[in-house]
Amino acid sequence: MKVDHNKIQLGSDPDPSKNFIIQTPPVQDGTLEIRRGTLEAPGALVFQIPDEQYISNANGTCTRLPDGTQICRTRQLRLTYLNSSNLSGVWTFPVEFYDIPDVFIMPTGAFTGIPSPGGYSSIFREPDTPTNTSVEIWLSGASANFVSGSWIDINLMAIGRWRAA
Repeated sequence: MKVDHNKIQLGSDPDPSKNFIIQTPPVQDGTLEIRRGTLEAPGALVFQIPDEQYISNANGTCTRLPDGTQICRTRQLRLTYLNSSNLSGVWTFPVEFYDIPDVFIMPTGAFTGIPSPGGYSSIFREPDTPTNTSVEIWLSGASANFVSGSWIDINLMAIGRWRAA
């Protein structure tokens, strides 16, 4: 066995195809790799275990964990006027989930045109898909209605899987 910084060579056969190299993070993106070859001449990739992956785009951010868990977040999705009792919006996830994730909604406190007293009665989601979720706010029993131009900003988090378990 030979050791070089973050690499370990298992085997010392003159034929590199009979040796293995284990390279621990950091490779490039935190991935653990196992290759055939020697420390001096790494060969073909045999196996790799990815570390966390971070994805960010206009739709939010996403963390993919090695166990298949995916956590996506967005800040300040604006729900806008749909009718006098509803504000609505759609969040397209930064990346697709393997199946329908659990989505958590957190109002930010930023809004305009929310009736008072009474405010809004509930926030709910429409049936989701692996690519997006629809969110609505409903008024119930409020003494006033939403008016054109009403909005509220919310933060969202979706937790699910990026690959099968």
